[in-house]
Amino acid sequence: MIYDVAIVGAGPCGLAAAARLRESTPAALFTDDEHARYWRRFNRKESVEKERKSGKQKSRGAASSEREPPGRSMIVLDAHSDQWMSAWKEKFQHFEISQLRSPLFFHPDPRDRDGLLAFSHFHDRTGELQEIHNVVGKEVSKHRTKKKRDKKVARHLRIDDRDRVDYFTPSSQLFDDFCDDVVCRYRLRNLIVQARVQYIEYGHVGSKIDPQLFALTTDEGMMFSKTVVLAIGPGSKPSIPRNCQLRLEGEQGSVCHCFDTTGASCLPDHVLRKIGEGQSTGVVVVGGGLTSAQIADLALRGGVKKVWLLLRGRYKVKHFDVDLEWVSKVRNQQMSVFWSADSDEERFDMLKEARNGGSITPLYDKILKRHVASGRLELLTDTHIEEGMWCGASKTWSIILSSSSEQEISLPRVDHVIYATGSAPNIHDVACMQRINENHPIDAIGGLPKITEDLMWHEDIPLFLTGGLAGLRLGPGAGNLAGARQGAERIAWKIDELLGTSQGGPLNAEQVNKDLPRPSATSTPQTRAALLKDRNEFTGSFANQFEALSMQDDEVV
Repeated sequence: MIYDVAIVGAGPCGLAAAARLRESTPAALFTDDEHARYWRRFNRKESVEKERKSGKQKSRGAASSEREPPGRSMIVLDAHSDQWMSAWKEKFQHFEISQLRSPLFFHPDPRDRDGLLAFSHFHDRTGELQEIHNVVGKEVSKHRTKKKRDKKVARHLRIDDRDRVDYFTPSSQLFDDFCDDVVCRYRLRNLIVQARVQYIEYGHVGSKIDPQLFALTTDEGMMFSKTVVLAIGPGSKPSIPRNCQLRLEGEQGSVCHCFDTTGASCLPDHVLRKIGEGQSTGVVVVGGGLTSAQIADLALRGGVKKVWLLLRGRYKVKHFDVDLEWVSKVRNQQMSVFWSADSDEERFDMLKEARNGGSITPLYDKILKRHVASGRLELLTDTHIEEGMWCGASKTWSIILSSSSEQEISLPRVDHVIYATGSAPNIHDVACMQRINENHPIDAIGGLPKITEDLMWHEDIPLFLTGGLAGLRLGPGAGNLAGARQGAERIAWKIDELLGTSQGGPLNAEQVNKDLPRPSATSTPQTRAALLKDRNEFTGSFANQFEALSMQDDEVV
């Protein structure tokens, strides 16, 4: 069987791509004023909001279920499960994360920017929304600072208190239910095959017309597809750093990475046994991001007497893991600056500056400060492990720390060490991409490949990357929910251009020899011109969708 699209990964990025490929009328990626300009351009008689007020639009589920999804065939391959978002849900349950960090307007639904907000109201679940305080208006101050506090602000950059409704975060359960609603509306339930992709190759399949196809070798067999979307996150699983300075030769000792653990606790049996017996226990957590704070809190609530949280850098408190200007409603203006950079090297520097290492939300900052006040948590900034030796008899670590002041600190006996360090996206760490890298190499900067503006591996190879690996094209939010939807939009436009009208279903081996078009060929010059015209109308330009934000004809007061 040969598919039109094969998506590798069933997480948020994979779901966003699959849903967008089955949506013929996606919402714009711009702010409310920009969205209004989009409707005016198309001269629609009624906007979505007017349809709602006039009662002409049915409930979201009913209206969407009546639309037949496009017939383009699709398969989703995921190593973790045959269910959407399974790895995501497992991590949230494991770390007992009750609230998302991203605001309401970041989600995988392609049809409505405010879909998650509408879902919460429709099901009377607004009580599960948590306000992000001290955000509304802060974006404007950043913009005004850059404009030297010019009082004249373009209409599309104004922020007023009515936007406060967007700066809430949904509960984990609400977001999961909303994603399930997206899966049902776009009929994506039975697309996933649990299989680990081992190799991806592109070339001839040996037929008479010799079409170019992707062959995906998995532990469940081989799959064929015209296009492939790689939606796998950073590309490699976070692990204990090689330079951790813990002596792991011989008996490894009690140490783990938080993403390696399974079950209900990050703590090993011997620590749980000591807690049950009422003995004193100590745990070291290494990492400076939100996950490290969540693990420290979990350990203390689980009965550990003392936790040391080691941060290699400063202790940073931020609402989001990137600066506000990349997350707020004016992020498109900042993205236009990112896209207009002179080189990918400059974009890479902007990525590093925007993320600037791990950070902790104000909510968890308060939680950690309560633990510090109780004496059960110690925060050590600009500190790393200088040496760690494991004693098998007592099942404890002897650890020496080193700080930026070059002062060595000896900790009391430690029962367990947990690493909560992240993993930077790196295409060279993606095992299934090794053969593509060998046969069709492209340049990369810091592990981020220099893909095309359409997120393709190469102009002649319809392999698409989304998520963190597409950071040089999607910006600092590439690995977040913001990047998931933006990446899905670009990918869907290009796949529509490459494949043209959907074929109606998966092809078998006999059909491919008869009527399978080459993935790199567009039907006719007329079709290509029509697609480019539609795309220009929607994004503002063919290559750079952010050029539409100049809006020089808008009123400035």
